[in-house]
Order: sequence, then C-alpha cells, then structure tokens
Amino acid sequence: VIKNTGDLPPGTYTAALVVDKEPNTFCFPEDDGRDSIFKTFEIVNVCELMIMNKFKGVFESAPEDSVIVEFLPIKLLPGNQDWEVACEDISGIAYINLSGQNDTATVIPEDALLNRYYTQQTNQPFWMSGFFEVSEDGNCRGEYKIYDEQRIFNGRILE
Repeated sequence: VIKNTGDLPPGTYTAALVVDKEPNTFCFPEDDGRDSIFKTFEIVNVCELMIMNKFKGVFESAPEDSVIVEFLPIKLLPGNQDWEVACEDISGIAYINLSGQNDTATVIPEDALLNRYYTQQTNQPFWMSGFFEVSEDGNCRGEYKIYDEQRIFNGRILE
C-alpha cells in the first residue's frame, strides 16, 4: 500500500502494520498468527524542510569561486506569470542560481521533495535534472544537469 502524505497537515502520525500468518506453535507455543508493529512519523510545514534554504559552496568546475544557491517553496500568482514565496498551498519549487548565472527556475515538483533531498528528472534543459541533498550537519551536495551543463555543487546551509 502506498499512501501519499502530501495532503496531510503538519503533525505527528502513527502508521501500523498488522500481519496475519500461519502460527508457528512449534517454536512459539503462544503464537496466535498475528503480528504488528507501530511507527510514528512527523509531517512538517514545507518551509521547515532543510532543503528550503540558501546554500553557500562551490561548483567542482570552479572551486575558487564561491556561489550561493537557494530552494524556495512558491505559490503561482493569478495568470501564472509570477510567483511569491509561500508556506501554504504551494504550487511548486523555485531554485535560484543552480547554474551559477543568477538564474531562477520554477517547477511543479513532479519527482521527490523530502526534508533533506530534492530530485527531478527531466529533458527540459532549463530545469534541473539530478539531485540535491542536505546532510543532517548542514553540508550539501548536488549533482545535476541544467542548461545542458553538468554541475556538481558542494557546500553548506548559509542561513
């Protein structure tokens, strides 16, 4: 069973797995054939995700020049020609300066957006195709293609 958690409001949730099987009374005389496990997980507001930050680092192709890249949750404004940063009812993600040319791209997140990880696979040359990951200590690495150029970025959270 796959459940999309994208529509759940922020909070703590419990997931349960219950399995009914043939009892193994030879090894476990009290086995009734039913086993279960419960786990909790937390949904946070998109603005609290570690990936939604400014990152300072370098492209491996130009290690002498530091750059700042950024990921932002956005909401498209009427007419879909402009956007604003939004923490509720987001329309997509804006990533800024991923090519190192002070560019901004906005996309509807089609692939994966997790707390510390963003990935997107596309044939559109002006959108990122690859991944960007943040470790728990705030260091980050991105390996992606944008504007038909392969980029590898290493850095850390700036804010």
